Amino acid sequence: MKMQEKCSTCKKEKQTVSGFIIVEGYSDMSFLSSFLNAEIVQIGGLAFSRGIEEYLISLSKTALPIILVDSDEAGERIKNKLLKLLPNAVVPSVKHDFNPNRKNGIAECKKEEILDALSLYIRKDDNNKGTLSVNDLLELELLGPQNKDKRDELSKRLQIGECNVKTFLKRCNALKLLKKDLERELVASGN
Repeated sequence: MKMQEKCSTCKKEKQTVSGFIIVEGYSDMSFLSSFLNAEIVQIGGLAFSRGIEEYLISLSKTALPIILVDSDEAGERIKNKLLKLLPNAVVPSVKHDFNPNRKNGIAECKKEEILDALSLYIRKDDNNKGTLSVNDLLELELLGPQNKDKRDELSKRLQIGECNVKTFLKRCNALKLLKKDLERELVASGN
């Protein structure tokens, strides 16, 4: 039986989001992951991180993209770029207390403000993750620096962008890929 994760601040069960959340930076991702069970993709600003566009497109084929960016000028540009890339994306309105003396981004919101904005996308079950484990990757010889080329080739075939082992596993599980899916792709690529 899988243990439900707890919120890091209030120790209540984390809320599971139906879909995946796109945020600008690390502080946004860190804040949201403290109380949400969701695939949270950090894009790293307007100039997206390497390989992220193809991963977002691939992920959007199986899950609803939810855009949560800051309400400043840069956030608006990022939102518009993402909406062109992912026409099925949603942009929930986060209503929070504006403070002119500090930054007013996603990471500065209250947890309740985020949960209210995401209320339509909160799930009661936790069926939006795959079941691949590190042991599966070990059996498929995808772990370790000696297998980086093999993993990179598989990442290209799966269209999840270039990533390390931890991110590879996370992205495969977000796409609900099974061990047999990876085996099939490895055979097709000649590995």
